[in-house]
Amino acid sequence: MTPMADLLNARYGCNNARLFYEDKKYLRMIATKPIKKGDQIWNTYGDPPNSDLVRRYGHTDYIETPQGLGNPADVVELSADIITGIIKPPMEKERVDLFLEEGGDDVFAFDAAFDLPDDFLVFIRLLSLNESEWKKAQEKNKLPKPKKDLATLQVAEKAVVKRMEVYPTSLEDDEKINLEGLSFNKRNAVIVRMGEKRILRGVLYNIQQEISRLNIAKGSEKRKRNSDKGTESRKKNKRQ
Repeated sequence: MTPMADLLNARYGCNNARLFYEDKKYLRMIATKPIKKGDQIWNTYGDPPNSDLVRRYGHTDYIETPQGLGNPADVVELSADIITGIIKPPMEKERVDLFLEEGGDDVFAFDAAFDLPDDFLVFIRLLSLNESEWKKAQEKNKLPKPKKDLATLQVAEKAVVKRMEVYPTSLEDDEKINLEGLSFNKRNAVIVRMGEKRILRGVLYNIQQEISRLNIAKGSEKRKRNSDKGTESRKKNKRQ
């Protein structure tokens, strides 16, 4: 316990002071930027997501973000079990074991950038390998590359939807709740899950946009091939 440091509040992106352990004897709180008279002194916990803040310190950050009030450092985890339940691959255990042996994890973290993590894409593609592709990967102890092909994105879409179904309420339901009327713990719980739902919604939107783009490109390519075949056929008829 450090009573003086613990008196200071902490909030994402606001820290202007830090606690230093000097000479293995002393703790010193030092300003990290100029602080005007009357301004609040902010400590830092390293800007963790709200889920960590609640578990470790008992509070949440609730500030303006591009997606609404929340914590810009929020993350949401998706279990590998959701993906295995969608694909149901043969030799599932062996595939999962290879993934873990090569440094993978059994949960995948998404953040407010709404990107698909490389390990998430790799895991989907590993489980989706056909028998001959799986044998090659097994022989070489080599995982697939994190490629955003149409089949992989379609599985990713289903996985994110299933993760969203875990919550008993929608984001819209939570946004209608009067947070001030809740107990402190319930308020924190709602804030945490709203942040997670916003990330999942952003990730899902990006997946669906990419699927749409790939389908349009696929359709254009097919029309071009048909057009080329038609042109070649007409040329052939003229020669005859």
